[in-house]
Amino acid sequence: MSLQALLSTPEPNDPQDAVVAKQYKTDFAGFAEKAKHWTATHADPNAKLVSPFQDKIDRLVEMGFAPEKAQGALDKFDGDENRAIDFLFNS
Repeated sequence: MSLQALLSTPEPNDPQDAVVAKQYKTDFAGFAEKAKHWTATHADPNAKLVSPFQDKIDRLVEMGFAPEKAQGALDKFDGDENRAIDFLFNS
């Protein structure tokens, strides 16, 4: 019940994850988009996965990276394409 209450009523002023709380408070549209993505990825086995970073994934694939690697790097760096490219070239 506690977990259900926490998930249904987020408290960004007393967060479990400060980064997520900051995005919730400063960029709610981005927060909601990312929440939908993570829900489709991890909670709904029947949902068709569409990444919020699809355009960036496509550019990285054009550079020769596998789609899964591109997605992983972009997820790791919250969609920051430059940091993802650095990571992919240096890993």
